Amino acid sequence: MKKNFAHILIVTAAAFMLGATANAQTGLVAKVPFSFRVNGSVLPAGNYELKTAWQGSVHVVVLQSAVLGKSATAITTTLFEREATTPQLLFLCGETNGCYLSTARDQFGVTFQLPKPRRKSAESETTWAIALLPPDAR
Repeated sequence: MKKNFAHILIVTAAAFMLGATANAQTGLVAKVPFSFRVNGSVLPAGNYELKTAWQGSVHVVVLQSAVLGKSATAITTTLFEREATTPQLLFLCGETNGCYLSTARDQFGVTFQLPKPRRKSAESETTWAIALLPPDAR
């Protein structure tokens, strides 16, 4: 219980940090055509802005919809630095539990790996890649 409380406290603090640094980090938008989960929160289909921030070893990803007023925050488990690639969101979709955000890659080639929810071991998953674009390119 204490570990969960500490986790929630860190996510909340990181979300406040994003207010000052998020637009400088990404500002990219994805049109997600299905509902999905991020760190236990269920978000409906819609346009979402990717915001990222990090302080030391704490890396945070926020998906936010200005239209729907919904957002979800997750502390990433890993961060990989790579050469510049296409910014995108990767979703894994299962037969019984729906889709969850697995990976977010920004325009700088930084890849954020998000925590995976518990799944049945026999459940197969399909990967969906959704491009992240500048807000005016939608």
